[in-house]
Amino acid sequence: TELGKNEAGPRLSDGAGYSVSRIMGFYPLYCLTQLVFAPMFLFADVSYNGWGAALWHGLLTMTLSQAWFPNHAELWNPPTWFLSALAYSLLVVPYILPTLAGLKERGLRRCLALLTCVLVVAKVGYSYDLGCWGLMEGVTPPKLHPNHTVFNLLRFSPVSALLEILTGAAAARLVMLRPEAQGSDGVPPVALAGALAALVLARALGWLPVNDLLVRSAVFIPLFTWFLVRVHRTTVDPDAPKRSLVKALEWPPLVYLGGASFVIYMLHGPIGQIFYKRIVANKLFGFVWNKYPSFFLGYLAIVLGVSLLVQKLVVESAWFKSGSKEATAAVQRWLA
Repeated sequence: TELGKNEAGPRLSDGAGYSVSRIMGFYPLYCLTQLVFAPMFLFADVSYNGWGAALWHGLLTMTLSQAWFPNHAELWNPPTWFLSALAYSLLVVPYILPTLAGLKERGLRRCLALLTCVLVVAKVGYSYDLGCWGLMEGVTPPKLHPNHTVFNLLRFSPVSALLEILTGAAAARLVMLRPEAQGSDGVPPVALAGALAALVLARALGWLPVNDLLVRSAVFIPLFTWFLVRVHRTTVDPDAPKRSLVKALEWPPLVYLGGASFVIYMLHGPIGQIFYKRIVANKLFGFVWNKYPSFFLGYLAIVLGVSLLVQKLVVESAWFKSGSKEATAAVQRWLA
């Protein structure tokens, strides 16, 4: 969409091309990770489920379709279920963005409120029907959940992901309509960061006994969206204080880690399986590394080190960039 204007940019004129370019922004590394760790994934899957199910699971993950299967969304590399939901959401986004681009500031604020209400009402229905208002799903075993399938259906749903993406898009449009707005005109980002940290701490200590899904939609996402808008306003404000959270986020090592964050996201799951997945760790080492709690710091160091190497030698390499570009162009030609 266009900066400072109520109109869509020319890239949205080709909806399919837009979707492909966005999905191919993450699929090449996702695919490469799946292939590199496929022997480990297959070994564990075949051991538990047999070859037929393992091959079916491989097809689901390679086509990023796992989010549509609520009890199997965390196949192979569990954290990447979100990429499945994101990919299907991106098939729809380019056809909605022109409408968002046409909204003025008042319309965008109403849109944000409506999206939040839709997200929240689904979680209220889940909480009411299952009587799980105070259930902490993150630490509740699936067998003790009143209906784990319904929980997964809401958690992994590409439709919910689409609504959350549109929330971010509407917030971004608010920023784009008034790019000259000063950062000193609102709540400091550090205060919102403190509120987010307090929210996480309150839940960890049991002071906020409300289920994960409801807190996420009703409190965390609105707060985090507000935080991102304020960070942007402060970043472009020439009068922003020299010592601030935004200035700290501009520290070059943090910026580089931010650039490598997707690689860390992709690799921390498979590397974790090597050390902590029982069937894999016992095969490789004869024991599971959770018997040495202090090794967790070593695991974090290994994830960081391997991720930075992959970022440098793969993601930033000419061969990976050119190959991804050629693959994107080939898919776009096929769809044209």
